[in-house]
Amino acid sequence: MPVPDQVRDDGSGIQKRNTLNNSWIPGQARNDKRKVQPLSEIGGKIMTRKLFYIFAILFIVSTASAGDGLISFKSSHDVKVTADRLEDILINKKMNVFIRIDHAAGAKKVGQKLRPTELVVFGNPKVGTPLMQCSQSVAIDLPQKALIWQDAKGQVWLTYNDPNYLAQRHGLSECADVIKKVEKALNNFAKAATMP
Repeated sequence: MPVPDQVRDDGSGIQKRNTLNNSWIPGQARNDKRKVQPLSEIGGKIMTRKLFYIFAILFIVSTASAGDGLISFKSSHDVKVTADRLEDILINKKMNVFIRIDHAAGAKKVGQKLRPTELVVFGNPKVGTPLMQCSQSVAIDLPQKALIWQDAKGQVWLTYNDPNYLAQRHGLSECADVIKKVEKALNNFAKAATMP
């Protein structure tokens, strides 16, 4: 049975193993003109890349999460303060704040308990109209909504509909540029309202 060619790089260049007498021959292996990096360099790059991805994932998961068409950001504030901050940001950005609903207050009026939960409904016809021109069915999901709520462990979250989910749901492929702008704006609003 023939012994397969073996290649190494000892730092002075690529070498190929001579299978007849088990010696090393300088030169390119198998006419491969690519530069072969020593394993120590490759391992270091791979480890650095892995660490970068691990930290990036941990950062994203710790501050925002997405699933089922929703994007959620952890807030450093209570529900009222987070909602107040969001409302101020929206008004400063010339967005229309149509209504702010305190669901916990509504529950209290009927003798029931609900952890702090507020909904802010907002929008701007300059953004919403082009989306509806692409597909009028998106109007069911407009204006935009931000839910600020406290979970069972006391953590406060700001949650909104993922614009890419809405684009998929309503077939807004012709409005990709508008969706990107909406995605960026919502992300910025949520970060600003929830950060310390």
